Amino acid sequence: MEKLVRNDKFKGVVIFATNNAQAFDSAALGRLLSVVPFVFPDESCRSRLFETHLPEDFPLSDKISYQELADLTDGFNGRDIKNVVQIAAIKTASRDDIPENLYGTMKDFQEAIDLVHQSYNYIR
Repeated sequence: MEKLVRNDKFKGVVIFATNNAQAFDSAALGRLLSVVPFVFPDESCRSRLFETHLPEDFPLSDKISYQELADLTDGFNGRDIKNVVQIAAIKTASRDDIPENLYGTMKDFQEAIDLVHQSYNYIR
């Protein structure tokens, strides 16, 4: 409570950011001038995020589509998608295939999506 009182006396601007808005009680919320919610990206945005995070020189299987990846990542945010891409890249690079056969597969991405999704049990 002492920190809230100090904030009341502060003459500047204070910005709070959280991914757990439920943690604010009514006393804290009553001191906020405004609350700006940020929503998770929709399907189209998730597709564009995959396009953005996947480098052009990342070798992908022809069977991978950004749309399908977006469909599989409902509820993911931009950081989650970046993590999926990084995990899939590590999985791809870690295989013992000869360089000509070394490309990201849907299996790599599905396993990466599953790992990120499993991390929710620890964080959210």
